[in-house]
Amino acid sequence: MAFVAGRWRAFWRESPLRTALGKRILVSLLLLSLVPLVLSNSLGYLASDRIIRKLAERDLAALAALQARRVRDEIERLQLSLATAVHNDRLLVASAAALTDTAASPLALSGASALAAEELEQLRRHLPVFSTLELLRPEGLVVASSPPFTSGVRWSDRGVLADAAATGRSFAVERTGSRRQARLVVAVNALEPDVRPAVVAGTIRSADIAAALRMPAAVGGVEAFIVDDDGLPVLISRAGAGATDVPLVPVLRPRAAGDDDAVVAERLDVIASVQPVPGLPLRFVSQVPAREAFRELRGLRRLSVVLAAAFVLVVLAVASLVSRGIVRPVDDLVVATERIAKGDLHASVAAGQRDELGLLGQRFNTMAAQLRDSTARIAALHQEELRRAEQLATVGELAAGVAHELKTPLLGISGGLQLLGRRLDAGDLEGRRLVEETLARVGRMEDAVQRLLAYARPTPARISRLDLNAVVERALQLLDPRARSSGVEIRRALAADLPPVPVDPEQIGQVVVNLALNGIEAMDGGGRLEVATRRADGSVELSVADSGPGIAAAERERVFRPFYTTKNAGTGLGLAIVRQVVERHGGTVRLTAAPTGGAQFVITLPLEPDEQIQGDAP
Repeated sequence: MAFVAGRWRAFWRESPLRTALGKRILVSLLLLSLVPLVLSNSLGYLASDRIIRKLAERDLAALAALQARRVRDEIERLQLSLATAVHNDRLLVASAAALTDTAASPLALSGASALAAEELEQLRRHLPVFSTLELLRPEGLVVASSPPFTSGVRWSDRGVLADAAATGRSFAVERTGSRRQARLVVAVNALEPDVRPAVVAGTIRSADIAAALRMPAAVGGVEAFIVDDDGLPVLISRAGAGATDVPLVPVLRPRAAGDDDAVVAERLDVIASVQPVPGLPLRFVSQVPAREAFRELRGLRRLSVVLAAAFVLVVLAVASLVSRGIVRPVDDLVVATERIAKGDLHASVAAGQRDELGLLGQRFNTMAAQLRDSTARIAALHQEELRRAEQLATVGELAAGVAHELKTPLLGISGGLQLLGRRLDAGDLEGRRLVEETLARVGRMEDAVQRLLAYARPTPARISRLDLNAVVERALQLLDPRARSSGVEIRRALAADLPPVPVDPEQIGQVVVNLALNGIEAMDGGGRLEVATRRADGSVELSVADSGPGIAAAERERVFRPFYTTKNAGTGLGLAIVRQVVERHGGTVRLTAAPTGGAQFVITLPLEPDEQIQGDAP
């Protein structure tokens, strides 16, 4: 036993069935094979059970009906034997007539009683099946008996006397000993029907009932019972059983509604059929224990269990072979994947199988090679982006310094030009034109310096929950004169159900102004600028779309880079500042093609600010 257990543990350690995939394969094979097997066996067993039960019920019903008629015939034989013996005994008939004569003297009655007792004794020796014979008057008084134990006793069952007096014969079942003991009573009228009734009643003891009815012993496991209308036993044919034994089928139910002639009783341990004895207060029960009826079927079920166990062993062997060809390549893939996850991009697997797993191994090796190439390219791009970021940082610092150095001189130049303009003569038109043109150029320089400072040194956001539609509307009102002068129509599609949004109104307003100005400038011959707001999932979207020529797909990402511009006059910082402000609010900005053919900028702002935005709030 220890050797077998050791071999089993060794097999299990090396078996692919110990893996999760192997277990799934094993379970799948077991389900696909055992479930149909168990289902078919179960259905076959149930069908066989039903067929055997129906056949047993049919045979038992036929047997019970035959035996019920036989019991009736035997009781009629006993009645006929008793009636023949009584009517052939002239002394007994004469004694019965004298004992029922109300005008007879006591001496005559005493003599008639003694003579009747002697005749009854002779009849009992002639009919030994009766344990007692009694002569009764119409009122139920026993006037003679054999043995002479019951003389002078009055019967309580007047129905037997009445039936015998009316029809000439009757039958009854009497109970003694707390209704556990049963005895049969056969009664006949000793006189002619038109004469006064005198009933001779013969009693058959419980121990003699089987012999009196010529009841066959139980054969082939089939048991027979005779019960009265109350279901109490009268006779049990089982070997070793007495009439006091309670049958195994105490509950009788009709087979179908209104079917009084054939009833069937079923319990878990027996199959039985119950048939009434025609014309008598008896029922005949034929039953067979379920263990006898289903013995062969249960043997087949045990054999099927053994075969199913052997089949499980076969499935285990097959599952082990199948899993070996599936689990091991998958294990190799898992190991290679873990090596790649740890940074070993040169990991690969053997792909010698000519099936889907081999193809999967080849695709894995191809993917690993592509991953190595992609990692190398990403590393190169990362280095390039780092260099560009360093350059942009340097340019930004330089621009901030230059802007700071130029800001004061530009203010001085602007002030000097304004003072010069006021001192020029009113008729010096050329001088005034030069001063105004110079002031405009200085203004553009100041705007560029201001943009440089805004990008290099952004001011902290002053976040508060506001109505975004109001912020957008205020910004658009500033642009309405410029739009009208440029022939641009501004259409507003502001959602009415927007919740308050955490924003800095000045910075978001400047974002709207920058995007709207870009759209107006892109439509030289006039057009339509559409500004819309709508609520999204956990956020709010703001879109600005123009009907201009649009921006090529290849340039849509570059337009957000600092100092990138497609205009002849511009710093290239407007959209960079837009992205910077939106991202500082925790949102995103993207450029797509507008439905009208132009450019569309879509800004997404979250309804709940993150910690960085809240930290920037004053």
